[in-house]
Amino acid sequence: MKTQPKILKSLSLEAITQLEAVSNYTYLTMKDGSKTMSSYTLQVFADIFTNNNFIRINRSLLVNAEFVKKHISRDGKEYLQLKNNNTIIIPRRKTEKLKIDFPTIFNN
Repeated sequence: MKTQPKILKSLSLEAITQLEAVSNYTYLTMKDGSKTMSSYTLQVFADIFTNNNFIRINRSLLVNAEFVKKHISRDGKEYLQLKNNNTIIIPRRKTEKLKIDFPTIFNN
């Protein structure tokens, strides 16, 4: 990618809790609960945030690892609970890779 999204110039990475894909747009959710829309796809942000402690949970969600409260294993399914008490189901095909890539989250 040649240019970085302009929206990132005005935001700090620590302020972003999650990025959610909606069609060809991405909604950035901040720690204060506000949302900002970007016309870049989630893949563009995933490429930028690869080494910045962000977890690609599924096709439409990228979460800041520092915003994960705990890991929940219930009824044979895996979940991540965020600090805002939202619960996200982890796809079964991604579970093992996430456990390897982010062991501190899954060892609680």
